[in-house]
Amino acid sequence: MRSSRVVFVYGDRPSGHSAAAAALREQLKSLAPHVRAHELSLATEVAPVVGPVISAAYLGLIQRTPRLWNYLYDNKTVAAALKEIREPLSALHRMRLRTRFKSLEPDLVVCTHALACAVLETDRADGTLRAPLAAVITDYGVHEYWVSKNVDLYLAPSVEVRDALLERGIARERIAVTGIPVHPRFREEHDRTHARESFHLHPDGPVVLFAGGSKGLGPIGEMIDPLLRDVPKAQALVVCGRNEDLYLALRKRYRRQPRVRVLAYTSRVPECFAASDVLVGTPGGVTASEAAAAGLPLIIVDPLPGQELKNCAWLTAKGAAIRLDDPKKLGSTLRNLLRAPGKLQAMRGSARRAAPIDSAETACRKLLDLLSAPAHML
Repeated sequence: MRSSRVVFVYGDRPSGHSAAAAALREQLKSLAPHVRAHELSLATEVAPVVGPVISAAYLGLIQRTPRLWNYLYDNKTVAAALKEIREPLSALHRMRLRTRFKSLEPDLVVCTHALACAVLETDRADGTLRAPLAAVITDYGVHEYWVSKNVDLYLAPSVEVRDALLERGIARERIAVTGIPVHPRFREEHDRTHARESFHLHPDGPVVLFAGGSKGLGPIGEMIDPLLRDVPKAQALVVCGRNEDLYLALRKRYRRQPRVRVLAYTSRVPECFAASDVLVGTPGGVTASEAAAAGLPLIIVDPLPGQELKNCAWLTAKGAAIRLDDPKKLGSTLRNLLRAPGKLQAMRGSARRAAPIDSAETACRKLLDLLSAPAHML
Protein backbone atom coordinates (compact mmCIF):
# COMPACT_ATOMS: atom_id res chain seq x y z
CA MET A 1 0.00 0.00 0.00
CA ARG A 2 1.32 3.45 -0.95
CA SER A 3 2.32 5.67 1.97
CA SER A 4 0.67 9.06 2.32
CA ARG A 5 2.89 11.94 1.27
CA VAL A 6 3.08 15.44 2.72
CA VAL A 7 5.09 18.19 1.03
CA PHE A 8 6.13 21.30 2.99
CA VAL A 9 6.73 24.34 0.78
CA TYR A 10 8.47 27.57 1.81
CA GLY A 11 10.59 30.34 0.33
CA ASP A 12 14.21 30.23 1.40
CA ARG A 13 16.32 28.27 3.85
CA PRO A 14 17.57 28.56 6.46
CA SER A 15 14.72 30.74 7.70
CA GLY A 16 11.93 30.75 10.23
CA HIS A 17 9.65 29.32 7.55
CA SER A 18 11.94 26.36 6.92
CA ALA A 19 12.34 25.90 10.69
CA ALA A 20 8.55 25.65 11.05
CA ALA A 21 8.46 23.02 8.31
CA ALA A 22 11.28 21.09 9.98
CA ALA A 23 9.42 21.18 13.31
CA LEU A 24 6.28 19.73 11.73
CA ARG A 25 8.20 17.15 9.75
CA GLU A 26 10.02 15.93 12.86
CA GLN A 27 6.78 15.74 14.83
CA LEU A 28 5.13 13.71 12.06
CA LYS A 29 7.79 11.03 12.46
CA SER A 30 6.47 10.12 15.89
CA LEU A 31 2.76 10.76 15.30
CA ALA A 32 2.49 9.12 11.88
CA PRO A 33 5.58 7.15 10.91
CA HIS A 34 3.74 5.80 7.86
CA VAL A 35 3.57 9.30 6.35
CA ARG A 36 6.42 10.33 4.07
CA ALA A 37 7.33 14.00 4.36
CA HIS A 38 9.30 16.13 1.91
CA GLU A 39 10.44 19.77 1.95
CA LEU A 40 10.54 22.05 -1.08
CA SER A 41 12.25 25.46 -1.17
CA LEU A 42 10.96 27.81 -3.85
CA ALA A 43 14.15 29.88 -3.74
CA THR A 44 16.67 27.06 -4.15
CA GLU A 45 14.79 24.28 -5.97
CA VAL A 46 12.14 26.00 -8.08
CA ALA A 47 13.70 29.39 -8.82
CA PRO A 48 17.45 28.95 -8.16
CA VAL A 49 18.40 32.06 -10.16
CA VAL A 50 15.62 34.48 -9.21
CA GLY A 51 15.08 33.17 -5.67
CA PRO A 52 18.35 34.40 -4.12
CA VAL A 53 17.91 37.77 -5.85
CA ILE A 54 14.44 38.17 -4.35
CA SER A 55 15.71 37.17 -0.90
CA ALA A 56 18.56 39.69 -1.08
CA ALA A 57 16.19 42.42 -2.30
CA TYR A 58 13.78 41.68 0.56
CA LEU A 59 16.54 41.96 3.18
CA GLY A 60 17.78 45.18 1.65
CA LEU A 61 14.25 46.60 1.58
CA ILE A 62 13.43 45.95 5.23
CA GLN A 63 16.85 47.11 6.46
CA ARG A 64 17.41 50.21 4.30
CA THR A 65 13.88 51.45 3.59
CA PRO A 66 11.66 50.21 6.43
CA ARG A 67 9.00 52.86 5.73
CA LEU A 68 8.57 51.56 2.20
CA TRP A 69 8.26 48.01 3.52
CA ASN A 70 5.66 49.21 6.01
CA TYR A 71 3.63 50.62 3.09
CA LEU A 72 3.90 47.43 1.04
CA TYR A 73 3.20 45.09 3.95
CA ASP A 74 -0.48 44.07 4.17
CA ASN A 75 -1.47 46.58 1.50
CA LYS A 76 -4.60 45.35 -0.30
CA THR A 77 -3.99 47.54 -3.34
CA VAL A 78 -0.43 46.31 -3.76
CA ALA A 79 -1.50 42.70 -3.17
CA ALA A 80 -4.19 42.98 -5.86
CA ALA A 81 -1.71 44.50 -8.33
CA LEU A 82 0.83 41.78 -7.67
CA LYS A 83 -1.82 39.13 -8.21
CA GLU A 84 -2.51 40.56 -11.66
CA ILE A 85 1.12 40.26 -12.76
CA ARG A 86 2.03 37.11 -10.80
CA GLU A 87 0.72 34.66 -13.39
CA PRO A 88 2.78 35.75 -16.41
CA LEU A 89 5.90 36.41 -14.34
CA SER A 90 5.78 33.04 -12.56
CA ALA A 91 4.75 30.84 -15.50
CA LEU A 92 8.16 29.16 -15.83
CA HIS A 93 8.55 28.63 -12.09
CA ARG A 94 5.00 27.34 -11.85
CA MET A 95 5.82 24.71 -14.49
CA ARG A 96 8.88 23.65 -12.52
CA LEU A 97 6.82 23.43 -9.36
CA ARG A 98 4.19 21.32 -11.10
CA THR A 99 6.93 19.02 -12.40
CA ARG A 100 8.25 18.57 -8.85
CA PHE A 101 4.76 17.84 -7.55
CA LYS A 102 4.22 15.32 -10.33
CA SER A 103 7.24 13.37 -9.11
CA LEU A 104 6.41 13.76 -5.42
CA GLU A 105 2.67 13.00 -5.80
CA PRO A 106 1.62 14.80 -2.60
CA ASP A 107 -1.53 13.87 -0.71
CA LEU A 108 -1.25 17.10 1.29
CA VAL A 109 0.65 20.34 0.62
CA VAL A 110 1.59 22.56 3.56
CA CYS A 111 2.85 26.13 3.02
CA THR A 112 4.81 27.84 5.78
CA HIS A 113 5.44 30.97 3.69
CA ALA A 114 2.91 33.41 2.24
CA LEU A 115 4.58 33.47 -1.20
CA ALA A 116 4.27 29.70 -1.52
CA CYS A 117 0.64 29.93 -0.47
CA ALA A 118 -0.05 32.70 -3.01
CA VAL A 119 1.48 30.64 -5.82
CA LEU A 120 -0.29 27.39 -4.96
CA GLU A 121 -3.76 28.68 -4.17
CA THR A 122 -4.30 29.38 -7.89
CA ASP A 123 -3.48 25.76 -8.76
CA ARG A 124 -5.79 24.61 -6.00
CA ALA A 125 -8.60 26.74 -7.42
CA ASP A 126 -8.39 25.40 -10.98
CA GLY A 127 -7.87 21.77 -9.92
CA THR A 128 -4.25 21.49 -11.07
CA LEU A 129 -3.37 20.83 -7.45
CA ARG A 130 -5.69 18.06 -6.29
CA ALA A 131 -4.16 17.57 -2.87
CA PRO A 132 -5.60 19.69 -0.04
CA LEU A 133 -3.66 22.88 0.72
CA ALA A 134 -2.81 23.99 4.26
CA ALA A 135 -1.21 27.27 5.35
CA VAL A 136 0.86 27.59 8.53
CA ILE A 137 1.07 31.25 9.55
CA THR A 138 4.42 31.87 11.23
CA ASP A 139 3.90 35.39 12.60
CA TYR A 140 1.46 36.84 15.13
CA GLY A 141 -0.27 38.87 12.46
CA VAL A 142 -1.75 37.95 9.10
CA HIS A 143 -1.35 39.98 5.93
CA GLU A 144 -3.20 40.08 2.63
CA TYR A 145 -0.78 37.76 0.80
CA TRP A 146 -1.84 34.84 3.00
CA VAL A 147 -5.56 35.17 2.43
CA SER A 148 -7.36 32.89 -0.03
CA LYS A 149 -10.60 30.95 0.05
CA ASN A 150 -8.78 28.22 -1.90
CA VAL A 151 -6.77 27.22 1.17
CA ASP A 152 -8.37 24.19 2.83
CA LEU A 153 -6.96 24.76 6.31
CA TYR A 154 -5.21 27.61 8.12
CA LEU A 155 -3.13 26.87 11.20
CA ALA A 156 -3.20 30.12 13.13
CA PRO A 157 -0.67 31.08 15.81
CA SER A 158 -3.22 32.82 18.03
CA VAL A 159 -6.88 33.61 18.58
CA GLU A 160 -6.17 37.13 17.35
CA VAL A 161 -4.91 35.85 14.00
CA ARG A 162 -7.91 33.53 13.74
CA ASP A 163 -10.21 36.52 14.23
CA ALA A 164 -8.32 38.50 11.59
CA LEU A 165 -8.81 35.65 9.11
CA LEU A 166 -12.51 35.54 9.93
CA GLU A 167 -12.75 39.29 9.26
CA ARG A 168 -11.14 38.71 5.85
CA GLY A 169 -13.78 36.18 4.87
CA ILE A 170 -12.18 32.83 5.74
CA ALA A 171 -14.71 30.31 7.07
CA ARG A 172 -14.34 29.37 10.74
CA GLU A 173 -14.22 25.63 9.97
CA ARG A 174 -11.10 26.22 7.85
CA ILE A 175 -9.11 27.71 10.76
CA ALA A 176 -7.45 25.95 13.71
CA VAL A 177 -5.53 27.77 16.44
CA THR A 178 -2.38 25.74 17.11
CA GLY A 179 0.41 28.20 17.91
CA ILE A 180 3.53 28.61 15.79
CA PRO A 181 5.21 25.19 15.42
CA VAL A 182 8.03 24.69 17.94
CA HIS A 183 10.47 21.88 17.20
CA PRO A 184 10.09 18.86 19.52
CA ARG A 185 13.74 19.18 20.60
CA PHE A 186 12.76 22.22 22.67
CA ARG A 187 10.83 19.88 24.98
CA GLU A 188 14.09 18.31 26.13
CA GLU A 189 15.30 19.39 29.56
CA HIS A 190 18.77 20.94 29.81
CA ASP A 191 20.52 21.64 33.11
CA ARG A 192 21.39 25.35 33.31
CA THR A 193 24.77 24.88 34.97
CA HIS A 194 25.82 22.21 32.49
CA ALA A 195 24.62 24.33 29.57
CA ARG A 196 26.62 27.32 30.75
CA GLU A 197 29.73 25.30 31.31
CA SER A 198 29.44 23.80 27.81
CA PHE A 199 29.67 27.35 26.41
CA HIS A 200 32.54 28.23 28.80
CA LEU A 201 30.35 30.62 30.77
CA HIS A 202 30.54 31.14 34.54
CA PRO A 203 27.67 29.22 36.16
CA ASP A 204 26.65 32.01 38.57
CA GLY A 205 26.53 35.33 36.71
CA PRO A 206 23.46 36.30 34.67
CA VAL A 207 23.60 35.40 30.97
CA VAL A 208 22.05 37.49 28.20
CA LEU A 209 21.53 35.80 24.84
CA PHE A 210 21.84 38.00 21.74
CA ALA A 211 20.37 36.61 18.52
CA GLY A 212 19.07 37.90 15.20
CA GLY A 213 17.53 34.79 13.71
CA SER A 214 19.11 32.57 11.06
CA LYS A 215 20.49 35.60 9.19
CA GLY A 216 21.92 37.41 12.23
CA LEU A 217 19.88 40.59 11.72
CA GLY A 218 19.52 43.59 14.00
CA PRO A 219 21.93 45.88 15.87
CA ILE A 220 23.62 43.04 17.75
CA GLY A 221 27.08 44.57 17.54
CA GLU A 222 25.88 47.77 19.21
CA MET A 223 24.29 46.11 22.24
CA ILE A 224 27.05 44.08 23.87
CA ASP A 225 29.14 46.94 25.26
CA PRO A 226 26.16 48.54 27.11
CA LEU A 227 25.56 45.21 28.81
CA LEU A 228 29.21 44.82 29.87
CA ARG A 229 29.30 48.43 31.11
CA ASP A 230 26.00 48.63 32.98
CA VAL A 231 25.67 45.08 34.34
CA PRO A 232 29.17 44.27 35.70
CA LYS A 233 28.66 40.54 36.36
CA ALA A 234 26.57 39.79 33.29
CA GLN A 235 27.82 37.59 30.47
CA ALA A 236 26.87 37.69 26.79
CA LEU A 237 26.18 34.67 24.61
CA VAL A 238 25.98 35.86 21.01
CA VAL A 239 24.53 33.80 18.13
CA CYS A 240 25.34 35.34 14.73
CA GLY A 241 23.47 32.89 12.51
CA ARG A 242 24.64 32.90 8.89
CA ASN A 243 25.99 36.45 9.21
CA GLU A 244 29.67 35.62 8.76
CA ASP A 245 30.79 39.28 8.73
CA LEU A 246 29.16 39.83 12.12
CA TYR A 247 30.66 36.64 13.51
CA LEU A 248 34.21 37.48 12.43
CA ALA A 249 33.93 41.08 13.64
CA LEU A 250 32.64 40.12 17.10
CA ARG A 251 35.12 37.28 17.50
CA LYS A 252 37.93 39.74 16.83
CA ARG A 253 36.50 42.48 19.05
CA TYR A 254 35.89 40.24 22.08
CA ARG A 255 38.63 37.65 21.71
CA ARG A 256 40.14 38.70 25.06
CA GLN A 257 36.83 39.34 26.85
CA PRO A 258 35.97 36.35 29.10
CA ARG A 259 32.39 37.59 29.61
CA VAL A 260 31.51 37.24 25.92
CA ARG A 261 31.05 34.05 23.89
CA VAL A 262 30.40 34.36 20.16
CA LEU A 263 28.84 31.57 18.09
CA ALA A 264 28.14 31.28 14.36
CA TYR A 265 25.12 29.34 13.09
CA THR A 266 24.40 26.61 15.63
CA SER A 267 22.00 23.73 16.15
CA ARG A 268 22.40 24.11 19.92
CA VAL A 269 19.70 26.74 20.34
CA PRO A 270 17.86 24.80 23.10
CA GLU A 271 21.08 24.75 25.15
CA CYS A 272 21.55 28.48 24.48
CA PHE A 273 18.07 29.09 25.87
CA ALA A 274 18.76 26.91 28.92
CA ALA A 275 21.96 28.83 29.66
CA SER A 276 20.33 32.27 29.43
CA ASP A 277 18.19 34.53 31.61
CA VAL A 278 16.84 36.74 28.82
CA LEU A 279 16.94 36.95 25.02
CA VAL A 280 17.72 40.22 23.24
CA GLY A 281 17.04 40.44 19.52
CA THR A 282 14.59 40.72 16.66
CA PRO A 283 11.10 39.23 17.00
CA GLY A 284 10.97 36.69 14.20
CA GLY A 285 7.84 34.62 14.74
CA VAL A 286 9.48 31.20 15.02
CA THR A 287 12.50 32.25 17.11
CA ALA A 288 10.28 34.27 19.44
CA SER A 289 7.91 31.32 19.84
CA GLU A 290 10.76 28.91 20.56
CA ALA A 291 12.14 31.25 23.22
CA ALA A 292 8.74 31.90 24.77
CA ALA A 293 7.90 28.18 24.84
CA ALA A 294 11.18 27.64 26.70
CA GLY A 295 10.17 30.32 29.22
CA LEU A 296 12.82 32.80 28.08
CA PRO A 297 11.73 36.47 28.32
CA LEU A 298 12.51 38.71 25.35
CA ILE A 299 13.76 42.25 24.98
CA ILE A 300 12.90 43.39 21.46
CA VAL A 301 15.15 46.17 20.22
CA ASP A 302 13.93 48.57 17.52
CA PRO A 303 11.55 46.19 15.68
CA LEU A 304 11.18 46.68 11.93
CA PRO A 305 7.82 47.56 10.37
CA GLY A 306 5.62 44.76 9.15
CA GLN A 307 5.70 41.36 10.80
CA GLU A 308 8.26 42.36 13.45
CA LEU A 309 6.00 45.10 14.78
CA LYS A 310 3.04 42.69 14.78
CA ASN A 311 5.03 40.07 16.67
CA CYS A 312 6.36 42.66 19.10
CA ALA A 313 2.91 44.04 19.84
CA TRP A 314 1.50 40.58 20.50
CA LEU A 315 4.38 39.40 22.70
CA THR A 316 4.45 42.57 24.80
CA ALA A 317 0.67 42.46 25.24
CA LYS A 318 1.03 38.92 26.59
CA GLY A 319 3.71 40.01 29.08
CA ALA A 320 6.40 37.86 27.44
CA ALA A 321 8.53 40.71 26.06
CA ILE A 322 9.71 44.28 26.57
CA ARG A 323 10.00 46.66 23.62
CA LEU A 324 13.05 48.92 23.53
CA ASP A 325 13.39 51.45 20.71
CA ASP A 326 16.74 52.93 21.79
CA PRO A 327 19.63 50.40 21.88
CA LYS A 328 21.59 52.81 24.11
CA LYS A 329 19.14 52.12 26.94
CA LEU A 330 19.65 48.38 26.79
CA GLY A 331 22.20 48.27 29.61
CA SER A 332 19.98 50.05 32.12
CA THR A 333 16.92 48.07 31.02
CA LEU A 334 18.74 44.77 31.53
CA ARG A 335 20.17 45.91 34.86
CA ASN A 336 16.71 46.79 36.17
CA LEU A 337 15.17 43.55 34.89
CA LEU A 338 17.91 41.29 36.25
CA ARG A 339 17.62 43.01 39.64
CA ALA A 340 13.89 42.22 39.75
CA PRO A 341 13.64 38.42 40.02
CA GLY A 342 9.89 38.62 40.61
CA LYS A 343 9.32 40.44 37.32
CA LEU A 344 11.66 38.10 35.48
CA GLN A 345 9.82 35.08 36.86
CA ALA A 346 6.46 36.57 35.89
CA MET A 347 7.69 37.12 32.34
CA ARG A 348 8.86 33.51 32.18
CA GLY A 349 5.39 32.31 33.09
CA SER A 350 3.75 34.68 30.62
CA ALA A 351 6.09 33.51 27.88
CA ARG A 352 5.23 29.83 28.43
CA ARG A 353 1.51 30.59 28.39
CA ALA A 354 1.85 32.61 25.18
CA ALA A 355 3.61 29.92 23.16
CA PRO A 356 2.62 26.31 23.89
CA ILE A 357 5.55 23.90 23.82
CA ASP A 358 3.40 21.22 22.13
CA SER A 359 2.33 23.46 19.23
CA ALA A 360 3.93 21.24 16.58
CA GLU A 361 2.04 18.22 17.86
CA THR A 362 -1.26 20.12 17.89
CA ALA A 363 -0.63 21.35 14.36
CA CYS A 364 0.31 17.90 13.07
CA ARG A 365 -2.86 16.37 14.44
CA LYS A 366 -4.87 18.95 12.51
CA LEU A 367 -2.87 18.21 9.35
CA LEU A 368 -3.43 14.48 9.76
CA ASP A 369 -7.17 15.11 10.11
CA LEU A 370 -7.06 17.03 6.83
CA LEU A 371 -5.01 14.29 5.20
CA SER A 372 -7.59 11.65 6.10
CA ALA A 373 -10.69 13.76 5.28
CA PRO A 374 -12.82 12.49 2.37
CA ALA A 375 -12.41 14.56 -0.81
CA HIS A 376 -16.04 15.68 -0.77
CA MET A 377 -15.52 17.23 2.68
CA LEU A 378 -12.87 19.67 1.40
